Amino acid sequence: MKVVFLNDIDLIAALKKGDTNAYTFLVNTYHKKLCVYAYSLTNDTDLAEDIVQNVFMNIWKSKHKLKEDFVVKSYVYKSVYNEFIDQYRKNKAVLTLEKKHIEALTYIVEEDD
Repeated sequence: MKVVFLNDIDLIAALKKGDTNAYTFLVNTYHKKLCVYAYSLTNDTDLAEDIVQNVFMNIWKSKHKLKEDFVVKSYVYKSVYNEFIDQYRKNKAVLTLEKKHIEALTYIVEEDD
C-alpha cells in the first residue's frame, strides 16, 4: 500500500512519530531530485549519493527535532547544500594534508639523492 502525504504538516507529524511510511514517502519523493542537485554541486556521482544518503539518515536520526512549520522541499535541499559544504571542508583538509605529505616525501627523496 502506497501512502501519500498531501502536505508538509502531515508528513512532518508522521516522521516525528517514527512512521516508516512517511520516511519512505520522503525518500521516494526527493531522492532522485536531491541526487541531481548534489551532483550539480560535486560533479561526482558517488559523492552526490553519499551526501543525499547522509541527509536522509540525519533526518531520520533527528526526526524528533523537526519543526512542524518546515517546508520539507526547502529543508531537504538546504540540508544537501549544508552536507556538501561539510564534505567539501573535510576533503579540503585531506587534500591539504596529502599535499604536505607529497612535499615532505619529495624533500626526503631529494635529500637522499
